[in-house]
Amino acid sequence: MTTVQQLLNEKGRDVFTVGPGETVFDAIRKMAEQNVPAWLFFHAGQCRAALPEQ
Repeated sequence: MTTVQQLLNEKGRDVFTVGPGETVFDAIRKMAEQNVPAWLFFHAGQCRAALPEQ
């Protein structure tokens, strides 16, 4: 089984963000620009939603 450490070593540790005032279109555009397959949305320290590229 792959460990989190192995995933981070393979995929990298870059974190991309969008602010609360940005649109879903902004998030999708940034996903395409950065080749990011999914976004996690956090509010008050909790993950509230996920947006996969599909």
